[in-house]
Amino acid sequence: MSKVPLTARGAAQLKEELQRLKFEERPKVTAAIATARAHGDLKENAEYHAAKEQQGMMEARIRDIESKLGNAQIIDVTAVNAGGKVVWINEGFTRLFGYTLEECRGKFGPGVLRGPKTGVRLLADVAQAARAGRPFHGELLSYSKDQREICTDFDMQPLRDEAGTVTGFMSIQLDVTARKAAENEARRLALVASRTASSIILADVNWQIEWVNDSFTRLTGYALDEVRGRRPSSFLAGPLTNRDVVDAMDEADRAGQPFKGELLNYTKTDQPYWVEIEIQRLTDDQGRHTGYMALQLDITERKQAEQELAQREAQFRFILNALPDAGDARYAWSVSAPGLDLVEDATGDFRFVDPGRLTRFVIPAPVMWDSAAGGAPVAVATDWEQHGETWTMTMAGWS
Repeated sequence: MSKVPLTARGAAQLKEELQRLKFEERPKVTAAIATARAHGDLKENAEYHAAKEQQGMMEARIRDIESKLGNAQIIDVTAVNAGGKVVWINEGFTRLFGYTLEECRGKFGPGVLRGPKTGVRLLADVAQAARAGRPFHGELLSYSKDQREICTDFDMQPLRDEAGTVTGFMSIQLDVTARKAAENEARRLALVASRTASSIILADVNWQIEWVNDSFTRLTGYALDEVRGRRPSSFLAGPLTNRDVVDAMDEADRAGQPFKGELLNYTKTDQPYWVEIEIQRLTDDQGRHTGYMALQLDITERKQAEQELAQREAQFRFILNALPDAGDARYAWSVSAPGLDLVEDATGDFRFVDPGRLTRFVIPAPVMWDSAAGGAPVAVATDWEQHGETWTMTMAGWS
């Protein structure tokens, strides 16, 4: 069993308490139990149960004191060097840092554990607190005997004699290396998340928002304080949000599966925007569901380009469908750049040499290619009036 460090004064106080419990309190409790028992039925006897409860607590305290005194290592604080020289370490110190008492005794405590990255200012603060006889608490980067970095929660308390004079110090160091590593990793991830182009939402198991990154705020206009505790669908959905996509998200969630798709949302100022959204369920080390992470990439410009392309294709298809049947004849449109034509023959084959904007429509008509004129088409009269109104509407939507 590990040794328990005790000052001589502390050990004496425990011995006094043990004597009092054994020879004063124990007889009193025993007598109270006997008196209560004499009243008869013990099931409804409150005095008896109270005395038995007191007896149980007292006996537990006696065992605790006897254990501490039996494993005590008495420290004579009158022999402790007030300059911080080590006089005793426990087994936990040896397991954590690798040093034995023989290797540390008589050395300056913080100096034993100091290494390349140990904070010089922090050590100065410890020394200043020691000179003033004050306690100190902080996080200290120490080094083990084999030069491993160990971050500890460092607590130092002054030891005083009966006159109140500081005779030394006792320090307790708790290994927090794993916790600090996790905190540092969390900070790095938070930095990456805050600066990534994707909008990120972290929510609990009820889809109530716990955190959003800066990209979310830039995209939607909502700050974290405005959305914390709210469900994303309660303020991002709008008139044109596709309900089928939302239902597919809910279905994937019920199945415990991730989801990826495209969704139309709305900003704080009611401006629509498109996102490619990916949703992942978050779990802890035991696999228990702890929340959700939603990554949203702004694809509004891409969707607008796709819609514009689809509109242009529909307009061209409408124009071609409006042309009269001309057998083997060919049709041509002039475009904004001289010499670039869209040509379709009777087989339906056509091509655009350049995506320039149409500026003038040559009346659809059977043509003959005049080789003597360098292949220039010769137009034949046609019924322009039949298509004039439709053409005007088409071009108006194209501008």
